[in-house]
Amino acid sequence: MILPRAEYKILLIDEVEDDYLYIHTLLEGAEQVRFHLTWVKQIQEGIAILEQLEHDVCLVNSQFNGIETGFDLLARAKKLNWPIPLVLLTNDNDRDLDRQAIALGASDCLCKDNLLTSRLLERSILHALERQRSALELREMTEQLMLAKSCAQLGIWEFDLRQDYFFFDDRTCELYGLDPQSSRVNRTAWEACLHPQDLATVQQQMQQAFEHQEPLHTEFRIVLAHGRTRYL
Repeated sequence: MILPRAEYKILLIDEVEDDYLYIHTLLEGAEQVRFHLTWVKQIQEGIAILEQLEHDVCLVNSQFNGIETGFDLLARAKKLNWPIPLVLLTNDNDRDLDRQAIALGASDCLCKDNLLTSRLLERSILHALERQRSALELREMTEQLMLAKSCAQLGIWEFDLRQDYFFFDDRTCELYGLDPQSSRVNRTAWEACLHPQDLATVQQQMQQAFEHQEPLHTEFRIVLAHGRTRYL
């Protein structure tokens, strides 16, 4: 669980005033943190506010009298990759709606009739914030890894034991003199790239790594076009 700060800014998009008053009362009763609630009645008004990226979480009702619904907002947020977690509020317990909402990127799907205590809503919001923080950290780490890989000119490959195939990234294809479109290479084709004098040694080292589940540290030659060799 994240260490909560003093206050979070929550945006509620719901055209029913009674729902706003109900959610406001629940958030006022939160025990771990304080919430500042902004309420708007229309989807488009909520979108304009969300685009400013000033709120921490958005609660949006699933149904509206107009054309757009909470699902439309979820679809828009997913397309634009907004860094704000969205929690969908529904009037009924409907697992199909829940699955649809999660598929569209909702952090949670809550039936308003089940929110009998402040704790349930508070826990859902804090969990949504934690998942969003973890996703952002993972994305940042991935970007840093890709940048480091690019700067170091490292190739990355994966070997699928069941299918007996290698999967090469663009840099590995370049090292092997392959077209980037040829990133899926079976073991026989890969072994054909190895220098004949190194093939048996590499095969033995790989087999030992597989059997003992150990890292593979090796160096070998591959034969490129026109008979040139390269050490990898």
